[in-house]
Amino acid sequence: MAAARNVQKRLEILKGAYRLLSENDYTKVSLSGIAESAGIQKSLLQSYYPQKQRIVGELLEEMLRQSFEYMDDHTDHEGNFFFRASDYTVLFFLTASEDARLYKFVHNTVSCTELMDLWVDKTFDWLWGQVGEKAGSEGVSYLHLKAVLSFAMYGSLKLLRDRNELNLSVQQIFENHIRQLMLLTNRSEKQTEETIAHTRRQAESFNTDAFLTYCEKNIAWFIR
Repeated sequence: MAAARNVQKRLEILKGAYRLLSENDYTKVSLSGIAESAGIQKSLLQSYYPQKQRIVGELLEEMLRQSFEYMDDHTDHEGNFFFRASDYTVLFFLTASEDARLYKFVHNTVSCTELMDLWVDKTFDWLWGQVGEKAGSEGVSYLHLKAVLSFAMYGSLKLLRDRNELNLSVQQIFENHIRQLMLLTNRSEKQTEETIAHTRRQAESFNTDAFLTYCEKNIAWFIR
């Protein structure tokens, strides 16, 4: 019974935290506010999550895990690391740009270096776990690829955050993201254009509503 209550309480905390973080700036969401949204005292909240960053990190990890599982079930990457990275780039940027709550949550994670590091680490581990040997056989080392992905993600997420001020479309951002990956890993012009063509095909066929519906079904705290 105690374990079940703990699980339920954590869920209430995560629901309240996601709602607040998808409506307000990161700096304006406090532990007190999250506790109030979950109907508990701040002291009890801190027994589960001593820091706000821990809560946001758990939300982010679950969102990433579910998006990776969705990709595994709904795309065919043909063993190509860069096609795989392209597919996930399309999923992420299209979904974040079309769902206002998710976009605000993403915006908040960009403002925190530790959360960005978590994002990069989890995404890279998934990509490398899927097709890392293939990438390695093409002369791209683990450390080199991770550094490149980190650089590209930091820049692309900030472009997404500021896209209105910069007058950029989402497609420009995710195509630039893939070009950066290809350029910094010394891929040939032919490989680059093949991957960009794949990116465009994926963007044309990707169903953001289907993915968001999947999130609603599989993530207990997720709301649109």
